[in-house]
Amino acid sequence: MIFDTRVSEVLAFKGSHHVWTLSGSASLLDAVNLMRKQSIGSIVVADDFEVVGVVTERECLAQLSQDGILPKAAKLRDIAKVDFPVVSMRTTARECFELMAAFRARYIPVVESGQLSGLVSIGDIVRALVDDQRFTIEQLMAYVTGSYGNIANSWDLPASSLEVGALRVGSGLMNE
Repeated sequence: MIFDTRVSEVLAFKGSHHVWTLSGSASLLDAVNLMRKQSIGSIVVADDFEVVGVVTERECLAQLSQDGILPKAAKLRDIAKVDFPVVSMRTTARECFELMAAFRARYIPVVESGQLSGLVSIGDIVRALVDDQRFTIEQLMAYVTGSYGNIANSWDLPASSLEVGALRVGSGLMNE
């Protein structure tokens, strides 16, 4: 169902769980160089394997625009957002959206059993939700038009696996 997609599924679809991290003692210049080199928009700040903050392009630009800020001297521990949400692999896309809105965050670290396991972005969540909606629309269209085989062929699945699922959805809707 839409919004029920879990962070674990989002990360699996994304394909990479790698998260770029720097320590709080790293400089603003280190962060900017890493973001540019890796084409990323955020870095998780971690000290002693504990997530202590998140630095995004926005924080870097805000610091660089201040008079007297030296990129080599400014430390990430002083720049990083320390009031940020953290999610687990079981968190839903809906919960991520709500946290992103509440904290005005575009990136959320994923922590599982005390370990940094990934990073989800608003783009990752939107992509997952669009895929969920596309699947739901295709299933409803198949139910309405009776074209289960056409959908199965486009996904390289046996028609019977989709017919059963679609009929169950249809039966549930009719019984309500």
